[in-house]
Amino acid sequence: MTQTESIDKAEILKDGKIGKLILQYALPNIIGMIVFASYIIIIQIYIAHGSGLGVHAVGGIGICLPIMVLLIAISTFTGLGAAAHISICMGQGDKETACDLLGNAVTLSIILSLAFTLLFFLFFESILRLIGASEENYQYVKDFMIVYIPSVIIIIVTGCMNTIMRAAGHPKKSMMLILFGFSLNILVTPIFLYVLKWGIKGVALGMVLCQFVAFIPTLWHFLKKGNSLPLRMRSLKLNGAVVKMISKIGFSPFLVISVMSIIALIANNRLMTYGGAFAISTYTISNTFMTFVGLILSGLSQGVQPIIGYNYGAKKITRVLKTLKITGSAAVLIGITGLIIAYFFSYLLAAALSPDDKLIAEESVRCLRILAIGLPLSGFLLTVNSFFQSIGSAGKAFALSITRQLVFLVPAMFIFPLFWQTRGIWYAVPFTEISSALLAIIILAFQRKELNRQKELENEYIL
Repeated sequence: MTQTESIDKAEILKDGKIGKLILQYALPNIIGMIVFASYIIIIQIYIAHGSGLGVHAVGGIGICLPIMVLLIAISTFTGLGAAAHISICMGQGDKETACDLLGNAVTLSIILSLAFTLLFFLFFESILRLIGASEENYQYVKDFMIVYIPSVIIIIVTGCMNTIMRAAGHPKKSMMLILFGFSLNILVTPIFLYVLKWGIKGVALGMVLCQFVAFIPTLWHFLKKGNSLPLRMRSLKLNGAVVKMISKIGFSPFLVISVMSIIALIANNRLMTYGGAFAISTYTISNTFMTFVGLILSGLSQGVQPIIGYNYGAKKITRVLKTLKITGSAAVLIGITGLIIAYFFSYLLAAALSPDDKLIAEESVRCLRILAIGLPLSGFLLTVNSFFQSIGSAGKAFALSITRQLVFLVPAMFIFPLFWQTRGIWYAVPFTEISSALLAIIILAFQRKELNRQKELENEYIL
């Protein structure tokens, strides 16, 4: 693709039909997330049926989740922090700053990933205990992490560049790279598990291979000639002003996702206190479906960020608000669909992930039906949060997300179990979604008034 073609493609964000643009940008991202979510479920089914593994190995993967979420937080800090500004810069025609944002984001990703890897191995045993490894699942957690952690640099850098690729006008290519890596992983994992009998280490090796396969073509995309957003050597040198730009937007989602990791640690602790490894395995199985729907919703909200960011930078406020309205409505409908599926088909998932333990399967069904109550509101919350990030309102996104986690969810996880034991931890989730949605509506109403004032100054009519 020539530079002129890339610029014309970006210009469509400012002039194309909103509905068509959402399909063009969000749909590939959603498909990519569906593939990723399906991959998680398939891998867990492999583990549940793997020779010498079983339901506590599935629980062991749940124990590893906080660490995996933290890696997502780091790649989000650099990737989304740069991508939000890149969309705006492209809307303003500022290619030079956009290239500097890309280069600095990659350098930051490398530095942070190396620091993370070093710290993890310095305090390896302590971290495993901290994240909730118990007698039943400790060896599974240890074997997985020994293989997974050395690949941190590839995971973070790939996640960063993939996010920027979407913002630069290549959502389909981004999705196809993810799809190819995950497909390969699904094919090789059974070989590692059932033929070579490498156990949980084989599962981790499959994930590492998936990331590496996605990394090579992702890097090449930004190195090849003719790219409208090339990765240049001079842009790799850290620039204080550019790092500040990335941090301004990236810190909020980083902190939000990091808090999610901390919340996962707290949840594991609460579950261990009130139900032991049994409760953790139950929650992990139930949360698999929640993750599936959550990733679809995340794919939708992240997919429209280039549309919102570009049009906000180009001062097309009507298009910004219309994109928000359509995306929010679609997110709520996806959440409602997820709730219906969780209520009527939860046993199929539970039975697949706990084939040898009917008690855990039955408890997982009850857990999932409670957790899923908040799914429609989760879609709305993700849309609002993504909207604020896209227009550069990091403070509002930060306030909404941190309030959701620290003001509503954490206290509920400590208070509710006093009355309902393990189920109190389940009830904390829909309670948090309802409370956070009410707050989001208030914050969004004030933001819309401000955008309307901007629109009036431009003498344009808001539909």
